[in-house]
Amino acid sequence: MPLLDTGEVDFGINNAVDMALSYQGPVRLKIGGRNPFQHTPNVRLVMRGSILMTALLVRKDTPMKTIHDIRGKD
Repeated sequence: MPLLDTGEVDFGINNAVDMALSYQGPVRLKIGGRNPFQHTPNVRLVMRGSILMTALLVRKDTPMKTIHDIRGKD
């Protein structure tokens, strides 16, 4: 997710728990008293997959807001 946050990668797939931990950061969200992920404020959830399985992620400033916006992107 750090690569998404910096713009080095345009699109990513990750599970929803890791996404939440990363987006909130270790100061705001901990599970079991810890959060190993750095804060990534520029990442947004585009589509949630199966419960706790995968999620599609994009940068906050991307024009993609829904799964349908991905069509035709490289």
